[in-house]
Amino acid sequence: YHLAEGRWTLARFGTRARVTSLEGSDLALRQVGDDRYIVDVGNLVERAIACTNGMIQVVDELLVPPGSTLLSEAARFGGGRHTYQVDMGHSAILFRVVHTGVGAQWGSFRAFKGNLVVDADDISKCAVVLAVDARSIDTGNRSRDDYLATADFFDTDVHPGITFKSTEVTGESIDRLEVTGELNMLGVVRPVSFVAEKVGEGRFGKSTYKIGYEAVFTIKRSDFGMTYGIPGVAGDEVRLTIALEADRPL
Repeated sequence: YHLAEGRWTLARFGTRARVTSLEGSDLALRQVGDDRYIVDVGNLVERAIACTNGMIQVVDELLVPPGSTLLSEAARFGGGRHTYQVDMGHSAILFRVVHTGVGAQWGSFRAFKGNLVVDADDISKCAVVLAVDARSIDTGNRSRDDYLATADFFDTDVHPGITFKSTEVTGESIDRLEVTGELNMLGVVRPVSFVAEKVGEGRFGKSTYKIGYEAVFTIKRSDFGMTYGIPGVAGDEVRLTIALEADRPL
């Protein structure tokens, strides 16, 4: 993937070009400044080193073919322990509850923050911490949201926040984490467990590495003292979907 047949000079490249590598995939080269070029994700840092059997253009990154499995998980991820900050703009915390035994009512929380600790070498050191602003509840109906904020439900004047902190993480790899932790809602702390499936990971630009997880699990709101309307108005079981995309600097 680092080799291309022929004599490729910058003059031949121009400002944008695609060159087929000996591996078979295309290498993309583009000019991004007066004297700056990028090949795939690597900066061109030294040019046109003449050799007896070809010419070398030096880049500052390892170029990996699309879909390659040449790199191990630890090597691709960087190994070791990394802390990621939740990107709220690309994450979601959703809930689903059955209304009057007939339909599924969905809602979300628009404001939250948190971090993920992901350790590809020692799963037990992985962790998740979340803090949700209960006042940011959004079911698509302002009157209903205002009612959900009252003492019958989330009582946000007294309990404005909902928190979760993991206490144990297990699993065979970071692709599928079995998470146990403490959920604090309405001042009541209860243990919850769920499986977090990795959606993906990878570089974003030159300075950020992203990772994404999704978990779907069910809790009973009555376990936290929220009993109003059970079962006639709203069901006891609440399905939660936590979809997090998180960043760390490179």
